[in-house]
Amino acid sequence: AHDVKLVEVSNGRFFGMTKYGGQDSRGVLFEYNLSSNTYITRLSFTGSNGAEPGGGLFKASNGKLYGMTERGGATDQGIIFEYDYNSNRFTKKIDLVTANGSRPLGTFIEATNGKLLALTWGGGSGGAGALIEYDYNSNVYTKKIDFIQASGIRPSGNLLKASNGKYYGLTAAGGTSFRGVLFEYDYATNTYTKKLDFTEANGTTAYGSLVDGGSGILYGMSSRGGTNDAGVIFSFNYSTNTFTKKIDLK
Repeated sequence: AHDVKLVEVSNGRFFGMTKYGGQDSRGVLFEYNLSSNTYITRLSFTGSNGAEPGGGLFKASNGKLYGMTERGGATDQGIIFEYDYNSNRFTKKIDLVTANGSRPLGTFIEATNGKLLALTWGGGSGGAGALIEYDYNSNVYTKKIDFIQASGIRPSGNLLKASNGKYYGLTAAGGTSFRGVLFEYDYATNTYTKKLDFTEANGTTAYGSLVDGGSGILYGMSSRGGTNDAGVIFSFNYSTNTFTKKIDLK
């Protein structure tokens, strides 16, 4: 649901995470070698070093992997960590706190300035999610946007950077119909704009992320709503601000 992917690093090696399992059943960070078809558990999450990662790893421009966990850390609100796959070194970088955004379910994305952006399911001023920035050079994480009921709350997936330079995402709740929204984020001006309110007819409770289909069109899914209340597949043209329900799931 949260677009968790393997990250390829070199020589057929991939890295990923599981939310559960491992020595304390709180998730692991693993390596998969395609050439030898070998799976290796590199780290078990135990709580103090984070727990229950809901998203994936991201390879930053400095060559290291960064990730987040939903739980664990000093406040049990999750952590931000760094993993050097060459030395197999895991470093907890940040203990997330409620005020600045906590309990992330998604994965980082890198902005053009090298800073990492992500969404959190909880925390922020309203306790219903935040858009955060992490600077791995200074080891500082900053809340950029608070999610609030009127314009969407509870984002579970990742931000998508479109060809117009703006970022787009989904929330599972909030908005005019209380069924979630599709939003746009302008990083340059730190401006959040609700672009669409989900309704029972066009799909509700959109977990996960959008994908870029090219030509200004984004695609996504909702988990509920539509003709069969089983979710929909939809497109959104950000150039014309046009939403189209493509398929009623059943």
